[in-house]
Amino acid sequence: MLETIRGYKAIVIAIVIAVTILLIGFALSRDDDTGTTLAVEVTTTVAATATTSGATEPDSEVPPVDCASLLTNEEREVALAIVGRPADQRDSLLSSGSEVCAETLVADEEYFVRIEPGNPDDFEEGAILNDAIGEPVEIADGGLWFGGEVAGLLSVRHETPLGGLHFRIVLGRPDLDDRARRQLALDLASKALPRFPGIEVEPEVTAFPDTSPDRSMVSFVDNLLAKVEDGEWTLGEGLVATLRLFAGEVEAGEVLRHNDLIEYESTGIKEMARDYLEDGPDLEARAEIERLLDLLVFTSDELEMMAGIGPATVALPGTQGIGSAQGAEEDCTLLFGEALGVSKCLEVESFEINGKEFRVFRPAPSLPQNGWTEEKFNLAVRAIRESVPKLDAVGTTPEANLVFSVSGQEYAEASYVAGEPCGIFLYTKVQPFSDGDFKQVIAHELGHCLNGETFSAQKDVDYESRKWWEEGLADFWSKFVYPPNNLEWRTLDLLTQVELATTLFDRAYSNAIFFQYLESLIDIDGIKAVISNLPGSGGLADQAQRMASFSGMDELYHDFARAMADTQVVDTSGALVPYKPIGWDLPLSGPTQVPFTVPAFGVRRLHVIVPPGMYGCYETITQGDQLVSWREGAPGQSGSWDEFGPTELQGETTLVVTTVEEGAHFTLDVLDIDDDPDCSDDDDEEECDLNLVCRASRYFFQVVVGD
Repeated sequence: MLETIRGYKAIVIAIVIAVTILLIGFALSRDDDTGTTLAVEVTTTVAATATTSGATEPDSEVPPVDCASLLTNEEREVALAIVGRPADQRDSLLSSGSEVCAETLVADEEYFVRIEPGNPDDFEEGAILNDAIGEPVEIADGGLWFGGEVAGLLSVRHETPLGGLHFRIVLGRPDLDDRARRQLALDLASKALPRFPGIEVEPEVTAFPDTSPDRSMVSFVDNLLAKVEDGEWTLGEGLVATLRLFAGEVEAGEVLRHNDLIEYESTGIKEMARDYLEDGPDLEARAEIERLLDLLVFTSDELEMMAGIGPATVALPGTQGIGSAQGAEEDCTLLFGEALGVSKCLEVESFEINGKEFRVFRPAPSLPQNGWTEEKFNLAVRAIRESVPKLDAVGTTPEANLVFSVSGQEYAEASYVAGEPCGIFLYTKVQPFSDGDFKQVIAHELGHCLNGETFSAQKDVDYESRKWWEEGLADFWSKFVYPPNNLEWRTLDLLTQVELATTLFDRAYSNAIFFQYLESLIDIDGIKAVISNLPGSGGLADQAQRMASFSGMDELYHDFARAMADTQVVDTSGALVPYKPIGWDLPLSGPTQVPFTVPAFGVRRLHVIVPPGMYGCYETITQGDQLVSWREGAPGQSGSWDEFGPTELQGETTLVVTTVEEGAHFTLDVLDIDDDPDCSDDDDEEECDLNLVCRASRYFFQVVVGD
């Protein structure tokens, strides 16, 4: 029974010291008057012995609760109304060794607050504490207020996953009436309750950021699709506008959102324009697209006529050139963008590789070169001679015509039509490229030609649905031809920004890094098997479904996501791709719940951060097919991955979740963040580990019935 506290400072201090001594012994021995033993059990893994009543009693001494963390100094001072009092006007006594936290006020020793272990006997019918019978109050699983004239006691009980929790708040405030004192004690208990280990606190729910990044600066195609998605124009209107830009009929600012693009290749736009001619809904746009393609695209026959090697026909009026052909002067006018008055405007160099003819068409020396030099012509021939044998070793490269254009807003373009030489066009915008990048551009366009010839069935799918592999694989082929050169790295910085918010099917050129990783696992034949497994019809959903059906793809893709997180994707040259991965930063300070969907062939990468000296207890909830991996450290570091995760979260941890199927959901449920266990240098390391917070080892109060 707790007597009402009155009197002078000496009496209060004596009581506190006495309670301290009593409670230290309380945890080790039985109270003969009540027949109970109050114990603090620290872990369910500690060996226990059964008593005659069937309860368990710890057989080893365990550390007490750090009571200083249950109520803050500010909360105690507010409760005692001594905020701002000078230190010499009050005296603090914090004693965690006996699970007692007491604060006394020197000016009036009847002002105090204490938190201490409770007892189930408090809730026995007729129990009297503080000379009062308990009055029920609403808190936790049960609370009783034992009031008094100047002090009161609140006894609280609550069942936790770790055992029964009983504690008391003892409050001395003679300046308040009993009702106000009870409310203040309830407020203090409510603040202390969630700080006990094992108490379920309503977690903070944090959403994984799922924003759609602006990718309109990547390429002409990305600019087109972004503006269509935002309703700025229809697909037909966007195609017409972009083709007019290529034809020089409008300014770039009227078409592009950004002054500069990462990739100025025009292959995709012209592929999409041809797709639109087949079934586009806007008849007016289709007619305009057809006009513009006639202006911009030259067939093999037209190139031959402009070079004077076409079939002999009636010469154009006023012209007299060897091999002149009907329409050649008109074609030359279109090619040069002005009337030249000649029917022969191109020279051609022809050579064979592996029994196939390759031709390079260049402006005739007597005509404007618009920046083209002999060095670039020779470099182009060398690039073809170096690329084709390597590409033929892994696929089939068709015959090709490479054309030097004297205009254009683009770098280059490849035009593949089955049964005809593949057309490759270089535009003046590519002239500033270094020799290595210039040759890699040509290898990229030849890669498109290889894709068309090697994966003819898959090429029948509309460009928008296959651009993810069409461009990524073309970049991969260019790197395969020129391993030391790194033009394909141009998209890595953007990939860092968009990776977590996109999927493999949303991207294009940056997917070269995916194919580079596949090569390291399943080699070139494996890559060809992956592409050959894709459907020859349908849309993106069909592509994703067929990709998911490839044997072992779920693990291949998950391994890729982990390699990206570790910056461990091996470049074709043998070096590591200098990718800079990021994760969604998740700093933890308390219970937190993070639910998110996992998109097929996307990635969810979390950078979990726990304060120094703290431990996080967690569990995960999954729905749908997905793979999960953990490792220590932040994204960009490397380490050993574990599919089961750490026992407890400490410091920085990287979490990667992937799936190849739709409908996957994942929840990271952080149950608690606790202090580092107090392990001294003399403690046995294994014994200390038993006290880690996430191994059923959090402190809790438990009453054990004795003999």
